[in-house]
Amino acid sequence: MIKSEFMGKVGAKMGNIRWSWCGVNEEKKQAFFLVWAHNKIHRKGDKKFQYLIRDEDWQDPSNPGFNEQRTVLNRCLSNELQANIVIVDHDESVQDNDVIKYVRGSRYFSVELTEDSPEKVVGHIIAAHDNK
Repeated sequence: MIKSEFMGKVGAKMGNIRWSWCGVNEEKKQAFFLVWAHNKIHRKGDKKFQYLIRDEDWQDPSNPGFNEQRTVLNRCLSNELQANIVIVDHDESVQDNDVIKYVRGSRYFSVELTEDSPEKVVGHIIAAHDNK
């Protein structure tokens, strides 16, 4: 499934189909962040996985997707929206590492957010949901 199809199924609007890394369903007060499958984190002693949503290395204030994601993260961190993650795989046939090949499966995960630093945000999985 491609990201626009997934976001449509959960009723989430993206700022732009090409550069958005998140979508928001204002009616249900939900945010959906696209996260790379390979950015899974397993911390010792923790039974659940976490995923890196944003990292210091990804800063690009000239990128509208970067700014949109920061705005939506702030809304989640202030408890205005419930944060969810959608796991995606990158397209290995394209040189640019930021090209999404597809959404992995039809599930999304509710997460609790932690800011490890001002620009490093991790989502800790608290529940799984089917999007069928």
